[in-house]
Amino acid sequence: MISIMSTQRPRVGYFGVAFLPDLFIGSLALLIVLPLALLLGGFRFIEPWFIVTPPTTFALGLFRGNSDGNVWLKSIGMNAILLALLARGTSTVTFSLGALCIVFPAVAGILVRRYRLRTQKKLSVQ
Repeated sequence: MISIMSTQRPRVGYFGVAFLPDLFIGSLALLIVLPLALLLGGFRFIEPWFIVTPPTTFALGLFRGNSDGNVWLKSIGMNAILLALLARGTSTVTFSLGALCIVFPAVAGILVRRYRLRTQKKLSVQ
C-alpha cells in the first residue's frame, strides 16, 4: 500500500541533480497553463486554478515520477514558478488554496507513476 507521506531515498541530494530538470519541466508547463487560463478569463478568477492547473500538474507528476527524490520536494520544485507567480499580489488564503491546487495533484501524479513502476517490476519478476 502506498502512503501519501512515502519517500524514496535519493542517490544524491535533490538540489544537486534533480531540481533543475524539475524546474525546467515546470516552466514548460506554463506554456500550457497560461494560454488556457487566459482563455478562461485570467488568473483573477478561480476557474483556471481548478480547471487548468490541477490536470497539468498531475501530468507533470506522471512525467517526472520515475526520478528519485522526496515527492513533496519534487512537487514544489516542479511548481516553483507557478507558486512564485501565485505569491505575487495575493492574500495568504488565496495563496494557500492555490498552492493546494498546484502541489497536491503533482504529488498524486508522482505517487501514481511510482506505484505503476513498482507493480510493473513485481510483474516482470514473477
